[in-house]
Amino acid sequence: MASASSTSDGRPPPLFVPTTPPPKFGPRTGTLTLSRPEDGIVMSTETPAMLVATSRGIVPHLSRDHLHLTRAIQHVQLPFESFIDRNPPVPTLVDGPHPLHIFLGYSPDKHIMSMTLRDSSDGRKMPPNGNDFVAAHCTRGVRKVTASTWNTYVQKCKPDIVVALSDTPFTPPPHSQKRLTKSIERSIAWLSSILKAPAATTIPDEPSSSRPRHVLLHLAGGANAQARAEFADEER
Repeated sequence: MASASSTSDGRPPPLFVPTTPPPKFGPRTGTLTLSRPEDGIVMSTETPAMLVATSRGIVPHLSRDHLHLTRAIQHVQLPFESFIDRNPPVPTLVDGPHPLHIFLGYSPDKHIMSMTLRDSSDGRKMPPNGNDFVAAHCTRGVRKVTASTWNTYVQKCKPDIVVALSDTPFTPPPHSQKRLTKSIERSIAWLSSILKAPAATTIPDEPSSSRPRHVLLHLAGGANAQARAEFADEER
């Protein structure tokens, strides 16, 4: 842990800085640095590192006492679909600068909260996504979550990192060219939606804006190398 720092032009440090030079045929190593200028906190992690999966925000088999004692858990992944059985979802009703940390019992100065709609480990068969929604699973069945609804959840919960909506096919491959094209176009549109809001302020006591500071995105295109390359080019 260290005090907040910035680059020479006053901007926060980049989220990820790769190892230079990168190892040939090796993993993508580097340093992931999350900056919270409003708190004066910078947390850095050497990669590869562990992204801890949760169930409704709880790390399986660990009590809160054990969670706070261990130094192995820093990055926590929250699949938000488990909370959309209620409207509005309960975490969106929590106030304060760190609603998810407060509601789920994590430490803002120790844990990094990453918020995603779908659970990436859940490979069950799902209804197809639409042009303006993603199908998500909760205890009461399947719910349709639009880009604007997801943006509202993110604004209320204020995660450290948010994963933008993406149109990932949950049907067995191979996928048709038409399906891959839809996946790319929808993912780009949903990413644009979450990035349209004004950037987050770094000035203390200023009202926070609606756009998260750190946004991740799944690489669309499935196992098709050309489709993945085209999607990456569109995002540059």
